[in-house]
Amino acid sequence: LERIANSLLLIDMNNRESVGRNALDCAALGIACVSTHRSDMQQRLFPDTTLEDSWDTEGAVALCERLLQDSSFYESVIDRAAAASVQFDPDSFERRFEEILQRYPDVTRLRSP
Repeated sequence: LERIANSLLLIDMNNRESVGRNALDCAALGIACVSTHRSDMQQRLFPDTTLEDSWDTEGAVALCERLLQDSSFYESVIDRAAAASVQFDPDSFERRFEEILQRYPDVTRLRSP
C-alpha cells in the first residue's frame, strides 16, 4: 500500500483467476485500476477499466491515457469503486454474516457428536 499510495493508477494485467486484492487496495486508496476480467474485484469495483483480454496492452494504454487526460472519467471511475467497495468493509461483512445466520438458524445451533 505504501508503494502505490501516491500513484494515480495501477495496471494489473493478470492472466490468472484471482480475487483481486490490487483492485480493492486501489479502491480504498482512491486510485484507478486497469486490469482484466480475470480478477473478481476488478469487475465489481472498476467495470469501466476492466479488459477482457489479459494481453490487450493497447487497450490498457488507451484506458490509462483516458484516465490521465479526462478528469471527469477518472473521478467517475474512482467514485464508483469507492461506493462499491463499501460492501467489503467490516461492518457490511458483519451485516451479511448476521443475515445468513438469521436465514439459516440451524447453522448456529451447537451439535453434540
